Amino acid sequence: MIQTSDREIWRYLGYRGIEPDSKVQAVIDEVLKELERLVRHGYQYRMEPFSTESENILHLGPITVQSTDLAKTLRGCSHVILIGATLGAAPDQLIRRYEKTDMLRASIAQAASAAMIEAYLDDVQEDLSRTYQTQGLYMRPRFSPGYGDLSLTIQKDMLAVLEMPKRLGVTLTDGLLMVPSKSITAIIGLASAPVSCTSVSCALCGKENCAYRKE
Repeated sequence: MIQTSDREIWRYLGYRGIEPDSKVQAVIDEVLKELERLVRHGYQYRMEPFSTESENILHLGPITVQSTDLAKTLRGCSHVILIGATLGAAPDQLIRRYEKTDMLRASIAQAASAAMIEAYLDDVQEDLSRTYQTQGLYMRPRFSPGYGDLSLTIQKDMLAVLEMPKRLGVTLTDGLLMVPSKSITAIIGLASAPVSCTSVSCALCGKENCAYRKE
């Protein structure tokens, strides 16, 4: 079972410094249980060599990108992990069903599934971290397309390299959004020296007006 934090769900719902009342929390608990019953999660990853052509031209195995923010995160890394994860189609189906009858539940399902996919990838990353540490490699915080100055256009290459349409059933819209929507791609640096933080941080992202930004 994916251990999804209530506080992360509250954050996605827009709570700031307060907790939902008991009635709302009861609905959160019900929706979360339903999601846990329905989701069919999965992930794909590849380890690739990492090199730089200039300060912001980066080679992630077969993928070349331009990003100053990603370059900062990957400084000192010799390899990267390209990873994609999904909760499957069930969250989108549940949200659409709720939207017809109960917008509160629809909003909660949206928030809970967003928190759940992040929690799932946290769990996967923790397992991979232990594996790579036995090889003397330590993970940096994961960095996803759309963070900072990393363009969403890299999604096409990420899905292709990871074979996500074939292996996970994840595709892209013309606007470069993933379907199912509760899916994530990310880049994780691997270096020979450990760092104190291995999970994603809003401090890495320049979008300070984001509604979901952590305090």
